[in-house]
Amino acid sequence: MGLGLQISAALPRNFSSQALLNGVMSTLSAGLDPILRPGLSVAPQVDARQLMVFAHPAEEPIFFNWDSRHLTVSARTNGAGPGYHAWLVERLDAMAMDVELGVKWNWQDDDGKAGDETGYHVHRDFKKLQQSMAAWLKALAADLLKLEKEGGGNFAISMPTETRVAGEYFACSPLGFLPRAFFAHCVEADDADAPLFFPWWTRERDAGFWRKHGLVYAWCHVPWRVADSEEETQAMQLALACFKQARQLDAKVALPAPEIAELERLVSMTTSTNREPPPAPDPDRIGFKRRDNTIQLPGQWQIRLPGYFHSHWDSKKGTMTFYFNQRTVHVTTYRFQHKTHPLPDLLGAPENPSPGGKTFEYAKAHLLGRAELTHQRDGTMFGYWMLTGKMVTSGAAATFTVCFDQKDDLDWANATWQSLFKQPQELTGA
Repeated sequence: MGLGLQISAALPRNFSSQALLNGVMSTLSAGLDPILRPGLSVAPQVDARQLMVFAHPAEEPIFFNWDSRHLTVSARTNGAGPGYHAWLVERLDAMAMDVELGVKWNWQDDDGKAGDETGYHVHRDFKKLQQSMAAWLKALAADLLKLEKEGGGNFAISMPTETRVAGEYFACSPLGFLPRAFFAHCVEADDADAPLFFPWWTRERDAGFWRKHGLVYAWCHVPWRVADSEEETQAMQLALACFKQARQLDAKVALPAPEIAELERLVSMTTSTNREPPPAPDPDRIGFKRRDNTIQLPGQWQIRLPGYFHSHWDSKKGTMTFYFNQRTVHVTTYRFQHKTHPLPDLLGAPENPSPGGKTFEYAKAHLLGRAELTHQRDGTMFGYWMLTGKMVTSGAAATFTVCFDQKDDLDWANATWQSLFKQPQELTGA
């Protein structure tokens, strides 16, 4: 359930994907504040006849798809809010004025249904647009409360698809965690809570606008450790730029001072060639990646790890590696051709433990696992500890190695490999 738009146009004469890319990016960029332009990005899939344009940190991409006759634009807008929706409608209007691009949007489908689900393209009444978004939030709140009664929980609303926060909570959104009481009040009130929920609620790009943009980057996109990529560095820089702009517009605006100081330190460390290993991020501060996340692995497996761990995919070995300071996790997943073997046969008989080693067993529902703890010498004074083993389910397995320096981390290491999970075969069809 969501709000957004879907419109189409006859494919322009002399159409080319490069001309579309240039026209889309120039038109959208012209409507963004210079501070936010570095966050505008595109993922062209020319073979699939698709452009995915990322224009807001709290929103799904804008999809531009074409076939031999038509160009179609579709976008969800309730993740960011009415300000974003209005901005996108106006940017699409501007695109239709681009003579070189040559698109003429049809804002109704063949059955006469409006392409703008909020009606904003027709009435251009921003207050009505806000009311549409508030009504959507109220309906969503009612649905979540109903789902809770049926045993649901840990709801993720308008969250990035790669972010799945582990732990116990009612709901999370691009602006942080939201308690059950928030949604209960949304059902009872008219639209009093809507400005608290949507990152881009007003037209004005005031201090509140910039504060919320900074918070979205901080909650959803900042890794809260030294950056691995230009994208992660940019997320930190954009968060800082948004908070700085908010402060310039309103000296009294409430900003997260500890997180800002931490961001400045991380940006400085990213560009430094001589740095000490950073401490683990404080899990009680702003940022979903500070906390444990449920991370997707190949073969529909998943594992629970802190979101700030670095990651690496070895395509030759088919192994995912996650690491942070003295903790490292390697996981390789694979399938069996024959899916009917008993799990103990798939796991294999336990081997004799290495001298001084110890074996750990795991059995829960449709999963069976075993790990052996050994101490390894690596030329240093103390060496390191290593848990190696396998988790199996019907037709599939995950082998793992968990390395750590301190034996006190054994509980963490066991909890990590025992978090390996794959849905039962009958639920996944795999």
